Amino acid sequence: MTNFEVKNGVVIIPEGTTTIDWDSYADCTNLKSVTIPASVTNVSAGSFLNSPSIESIVVEEGNPIYDSREGCNAIIETATNTLIAGCKSTVIPNSVTRIAPYAFWACSSPESITIPESVAEIGVKAFCSCVSVKNINILGNITKIETNTFKDCISLESITLPEGITTIKDKAFSGCISLKNITLPESITKIGKAAFDRCLSLESVNIPKKVTKIREETFSECTSLKNIVISERVKIIESRAFSKCRSLKSVILSKGLKNIGWDVFQDCISLESITLPKGLEDIGWSVFQGCVSLESIIIPESVKTIGWSAFEGCSSLKSITIPKSMIKIGAFAFIACMSLESIVVEEGNPIYDSRGRCNAIIETATNTLIAGCKSTIIPDSVTEIESNAFEGCTMLESISIPESVTKLDARTFYGCTSLKAIYVAKEKIDTIKSMLPIELQEVVKEK
Repeated sequence: MTNFEVKNGVVIIPEGTTTIDWDSYADCTNLKSVTIPASVTNVSAGSFLNSPSIESIVVEEGNPIYDSREGCNAIIETATNTLIAGCKSTVIPNSVTRIAPYAFWACSSPESITIPESVAEIGVKAFCSCVSVKNINILGNITKIETNTFKDCISLESITLPEGITTIKDKAFSGCISLKNITLPESITKIGKAAFDRCLSLESVNIPKKVTKIREETFSECTSLKNIVISERVKIIESRAFSKCRSLKSVILSKGLKNIGWDVFQDCISLESITLPKGLEDIGWSVFQGCVSLESIIIPESVKTIGWSAFEGCSSLKSITIPKSMIKIGAFAFIACMSLESIVVEEGNPIYDSRGRCNAIIETATNTLIAGCKSTIIPDSVTEIESNAFEGCTMLESISIPESVTKLDARTFYGCTSLKAIYVAKEKIDTIKSMLPIELQEVVKEK
């Protein structure tokens, strides 16, 4: 079927029409009234999507496939009791058992919606972009919230989910910027990727005890979220799960947690404390990058790897202890940690050391200093200083480079804006200068 002309907000589909195709009346912003003739036997999902002004949908009596029972202002598939398309004045009848995909997509829905107990399934994007709805009460016996079901419901402030739901799928509540609180039933076992990302007003959330994995971007950019307690069964937190949660102050992680994915707490600028559980094995790339309020952290003995840029830009971090279990520290792990004054590698670590209480991390086999701080004293046994080892150390005022050092580069002291003196043995001055950028050559001085 082709689109029919809409006049004065009304469309009357001619008798004899059998099919209304996908998006036949999509984006009809002035459409207010729709009458479905008795001849129509096929209405595709999404036929009226993004037509927010519709307030009357009537199926003529005698239609063998569809009805608008109880004056509900909706199209219902009679045999299956499936609501195919609704509008801003729809009242969902108690006989409806299923809400089809896209049924209310971009509908200027009422402020409050009640989904009756009879409903056992709500389709993909069923209420996506319903910008006017503030409250949703789900009474039905549904077991899952589908992908994008309530995505971008920007006025949604509260929603009641029934016990019995086991799954919340990807982006189910993404972009619900007014949602402040949500109680997740304990029956939930899975929460999908980005399920609550960009819920800017969300202040608190409980992670049900049966959830074992927090997926990618689940709570990303929840800028009002202040505290979070991770349930004991969670073993994996995937990438960016809490990134840019700028109000997040404290986190208690699950005792069973094994892996923290990359960027998980990136740019959580208010994060002051976090307890890493015993048994944690991996800290991923950029996990705490930009956590400017984080002052201290204890890395458990179980941790084996720290990823690239894991603590980059943690400008309030004062001390770090590397356990003897550590076998891999990624590049840039501690750059721009300007307040860092104590770096200790535990004795017995087979890969790294902090010989002579030097306040630095040294790769033992190669005698390469890979990370320093404002109070580092470079040992005489060090032969190389890795690129970026002191990058962003803005409080470093002076450093002495021993004669044993044969290699450093232009980025070794990049961003060390307070550096006024690099002390070098007389016979090494020219050599060291040749390794440094022009702006630092002038601060090289004889010991």
